[in-house]
Amino acid sequence: MLLQLNVKNLATLASVDLELTRGCIAVTGDTGAGKSLILDALELALGARADTGLVRAGTERAQIIAVFDVGRLPSAKNWLRHNELDQDDELVLRRTLTSEGRSKAYVNGTPISTSQLRELSEQLVLMHTQHANQKLLQAKHQLELLDDFADQSQARTTFELAYHKWRNTSSTLQTLIADASKADTERELLGFQVEELNTFNLKHGEFEQLD
Repeated sequence: MLLQLNVKNLATLASVDLELTRGCIAVTGDTGAGKSLILDALELALGARADTGLVRAGTERAQIIAVFDVGRLPSAKNWLRHNELDQDDELVLRRTLTSEGRSKAYVNGTPISTSQLRELSEQLVLMHTQHANQKLLQAKHQLELLDDFADQSQARTTFELAYHKWRNTSSTLQTLIADASKADTERELLGFQVEELNTFNLKHGEFEQLD
């Protein structure tokens, strides 16, 4: 659930602070009041492509902060856990845009890529726009609908956690195997070098006399 949206220096918006409560279903206002810009700000906070023209004239940077309650969103918490990010019930997304075209994204104060931000946003918000119905053609969304219909969300979450644990364990195992193979190679090389030195039958102090 979206709790707060803070916008600074975005297009014609100098500073906007919204606090949303459970049950909020609409944002209304006169034409030109900035309703569309608020949606643009939310989309930017969720990883939408940034346009330098959105930075308010006369300023160097725009900033959008969106605060979510993810206490009832296990998929979002699983994503945070998999990406080794803080898993508190309160999730803070921050996006900055500069007039020079640079963009940065943060989750709970930790820098992330915009592609990661978009992945996370899929667990937070379902936005219906003019062509939102096209999402029904995505195989991933179809599987999510099927799992939800069959009431298998918890089973899916358990499987995802087990799968990620298996991937991590498998990766660790491959590293150990590679290290063991490297150690065997080094041991063989050292053994060969010792055998070569033994063929010289060197006496104590003889090596120094060779100089």
